Amino acid sequence: MKNKTSNQEPLQQGDVLLNPIGKDFFSKADWEKAKRQPLNGRFLTLAYGERTGHHHSITLEVGEETDNELIAIGDTMILNLAKEQTVTHQEHGDIKIAPGLYEVAGLQEFDWTTQMTRKVVD
Repeated sequence: MKNKTSNQEPLQQGDVLLNPIGKDFFSKADWEKAKRQPLNGRFLTLAYGERTGHHHSITLEVGEETDNELIAIGDTMILNLAKEQTVTHQEHGDIKIAPGLYEVAGLQEFDWTTQMTRKVVD
């Protein structure tokens, strides 16, 4: 399902969902409070596996470190890509991501027995 600020479809790799968003997804005040997240070497690490220690990451080429970034706006993580990149994971197939802004979210599932929502753990 497409979201209200982008014509792109969300992308999924295991328990990580990349939801394309527009710059107007957040207010100007929110963008002013945004905090760039540090790189892990030359990796943009989107998520770590709670059980396995595996990770969903993008390996940046030398010189791409300033053009591609992971940004925190409150509790929301935003991936900003200047060019097409590939997300890798030790147990999932690689996925190509077009340039743009993406909300990085964890998948959730609803337990009908307990009537509770919980995070999917990869």
